Amino acid sequence: MYSTGISPECDYLVSVPEYSEKQFKVFPNPCQGVLNIHTPEELTGAELSVYNNMGKRVAYKTSLGSQATIDLSGLPQGIYCISIKMGNYFANQLIVLK
Repeated sequence: MYSTGISPECDYLVSVPEYSEKQFKVFPNPCQGVLNIHTPEELTGAELSVYNNMGKRVAYKTSLGSQATIDLSGLPQGIYCISIKMGNYFANQLIVLK
């Protein structure tokens, strides 16, 4: 009888953990100056950064809690990336500033 040498049984778990993305909400979007940020949980000590389309950080805020506001009225119109980072939590969103 011919055998391939391959066993149909496997004693190892071959997978990756399911990806669970916790997003934050920003509004209004498009924004005319003051932006509201709501996170899925309390993010005390988190860092919120705002980047322009050239990748330069143009605004920064710490200690967000689960709700925060940031005033972007001094920035020119355009598309900006809002980034929140705390430990293993990291998320980005794009906004339009009118």
